[in-house]
Amino acid sequence: MRAIFQKGKSNPFFAKATKNKSQSLGTWGEQVATEFLRGCGFQIIDRHWTARAAEIDIIAKDNDEYVFVEVKTRTSRRFGIPEASVSGHKAHHLIRSVELYRAKHKILDKPCRIDVIAIEKDRATGTHELRHLKAVL
Repeated sequence: MRAIFQKGKSNPFFAKATKNKSQSLGTWGEQVATEFLRGCGFQIIDRHWTARAAEIDIIAKDNDEYVFVEVKTRTSRRFGIPEASVSGHKAHHLIRSVELYRAKHKILDKPCRIDVIAIEKDRATGTHELRHLKAVL
């Protein structure tokens, strides 16, 4: 598993108005992650893909490989580091969502992986740290 670290100044204009602070933070994190992936040469295929109970934050292509990305954004470590929350039930749900997407889009024979992007945002300074963990599941 390789991680890529990035520190940057957060742009408050990325966050869209949503129902609550948690959703707003999540939307902001997904925008930051999308821009990071584009900057790394990924082609963004879809965002916020849902079907029934399935949900995938970002679907991208890294050369010929499909990359399914779970984005976790936090402002504190009160409940642990963001990437630690992608385990157990959440990991199982994510794998099933990826299988459903691949079946619906007839790409079962294409190479794929599941990545996690963890973002920790410092509310006081507006800065953030991003970690990209590849092929975690």
